[in-house]
Formats: sequence, C-alpha cells, structure tokens
Amino acid sequence: MKIINVALTGGPGGGKTSVLKAIKGLITLKNENIIELASKKIKLITVPETATELISNGINPNEALDVLDFQNILFSIQKAKEEASLNAIKFNYDTDMCMFIYDRGLLDGMAYLKDKNEFNKILFNNNTNEINLLDKYDIVIDLLSTATCAEEKYGFESNASRFEDTKWAKKVDSKTTNAWLGHRNLKIFDSSVPLDEEIDQVINYLKDYILNGQAIVNNEYRVEVDPGELYMYNDENSRKISICDTEIDYGLGDIVNTVLTKRTYKNNSTYFLKFITDTEDEKRIIKEENLDLNKYNELLLRYKKKNQVKRDELSFFYNKVLYKLSFYEDFTTMSFESSKEDMNINLPMGIDIIDNHQKKLEKKIEYGNI
Repeated sequence: MKIINVALTGGPGGGKTSVLKAIKGLITLKNENIIELASKKIKLITVPETATELISNGINPNEALDVLDFQNILFSIQKAKEEASLNAIKFNYDTDMCMFIYDRGLLDGMAYLKDKNEFNKILFNNNTNEINLLDKYDIVIDLLSTATCAEEKYGFESNASRFEDTKWAKKVDSKTTNAWLGHRNLKIFDSSVPLDEEIDQVINYLKDYILNGQAIVNNEYRVEVDPGELYMYNDENSRKISICDTEIDYGLGDIVNTVLTKRTYKNNSTYFLKFITDTEDEKRIIKEENLDLNKYNELLLRYKKKNQVKRDELSFFYNKVLYKLSFYEDFTTMSFESSKEDMNINLPMGIDIIDNHQKKLEKKIEYGNI
C-alpha cells in the first residue's frame, strides 16, 4: 500500500483550518475515513496541530522562561504523534493508499525561534537533522498568511489559540516558508484569492498527485549569476542542497526513467529511488521510494549506470515566488514557481536569463565519486 505523507503548514490566517476541513469533506465512506477518487480508495489519517493542543490545555509559550523550552516539548510530542500514527499501517487497511495529513510538520518550530542555532539544539536533543525531517514528507503545502498577502483579511477568528498580531504574523509566515525551502515537493499557495478558490487549488493539486504522481516544473532557464548579489541568501532564508541523480537501467525500457537520488545538507544525506515518465507534454515522478544508505548502495552496484548529474540547488522565496538555482559544473539554471497564477515575475538582483533550457541534462558518469 502506497503511503503519502503531507505536511500542511503556513502562516497564521492562511486558511489551514478551512483547507483541512475541506480535505476531510472528501471522505465518502465516513465510518472508515476513506476517500474514493476515480478507481482508487484512499485511507485518510489526520494528525492535529500540537501547538494548539498544548496552548488550549494550558501550556502556553508566553509563560515559558525560554520559548526554546516550549518548542522542545512541542517537538518531542509531535514527533511521537507522527511515529505512532504511522504505526496504523500495521492495521492492513483494504485501500490502495494511505494519506497522512499532518497539521504542521516538524520543521515548523523554526518559525517561532530566534534562529536556526536554537532549532539545532532541538535536533541534537532528538538525535535527528534537517534533511531527514525535510525529506520525511512527500508533500509540503504552505498556505501563505493573509497578513502577508491580503492584510485587510487578516484576523484572529479562525483559531481561538492564535495570539499573533499582524506584524508578528508576517514574520512567522516568512520564517515558516523558509523552514521548508529545499523540499522536493513544496507547494506554496497565495491567500489573497478568495478562500474557496484557495481550497479548490489545494484539493485539485492533491487529487492530481494521487492520480498522476508529482508533476515536475519545466520552466527552467540557463542564467548568469552575479555571486556578489547572492550574499543576502544565508542559512536563515535559503537552503542549498547537494544533489546527485544517477539514472540506472532498471529494465523498464524508454517509457520510464529510473533514477537514484542522493540529497546532502550539512553532511547528512537522504536517498530515493524515483520512477519518472518524460513525454513531450510533461515530466512526472510516478513513484518515489525513500531508501536507507545500504539499499541505495546495493542498487548502485546491482544496475548499470546510464548517466549521472550533480548539482548544488539553492532554494529561496522572493516576492512570493519560489526560486531554485541549480549550479552545475560549468553552467547554472534557474526554475521558479509563483504562489499565484498569472503573477508578474520580477527576477532577483544579479540573475540574468540567457535562454530557455528544455534539453535533458547529461553528464559523463563519474564512478569514483558515487
């Protein structure tokens, strides 16, 4: 049974509560929490927001001597909740897949701390690291706060436990997005549109993912980058991940490309096996498996390597647009995805487009560096 882990996040007043309610509204078999979509049956399991539970029951960050102490409690409880929920797979549900919706993910705590150094203390206490937390979720849905997108719409009415004013909400919103930069499938939604429209966008995205897999953004451009203008992107507002993609001959012919991916951040790595369809119309990851190091190395040794591509990928969010700069050995590309349709794109300083880059990127295999 396929498992889909979804982190539902965003700043205050982004519509998270309403979106989660709408997702639950898709359930057709109420007694079993099952969504029927086309020919698929999806078991839906939701994990409630830990911060709201704590605050509603008297454990308030405003009363802590140090907010880090509150975030430590929150992190440990949420981590335990997520692990316990995943154990429900042992129930052997008679469905095609099981979708877990987490009301906030484990990286959200970054938004409420002074800096990443504080969050690193939580990671150390829990024997984990950023890239493992980042890559444990298949999808991250980030709903931008109305405080950022439409200040006149921002209010406190949707969540009785909310205490952020507008200025604070904007800051939390920005830091929340920054916490998830570099995720393989980060989708950012603009809350300036009517709430019903925002909900439809999220629901339609989830349906498309369930039925067809992850669409890969194809608006990639060769660019020239002025290194002096990148000084503003640091560890707090961007994330640079080293990625090694090795295409292997998995015996599936030319229709499906099989790729082993290694993602490295701060000396820690995650590993994936991806099955990708690449047609004239679109490119999609139709299946993705999270691997451990031993399985990754086993597959590298077992199958013939067709080609390998290495890059450093810098992700940052600028003017409501998610940018990814990919630094290859001898050239650089940029892709972007706006949080709102029909949005004018203003490129960041120091980045100039050379041409549209649609050709496949191929490098000679460097066996010694695998």
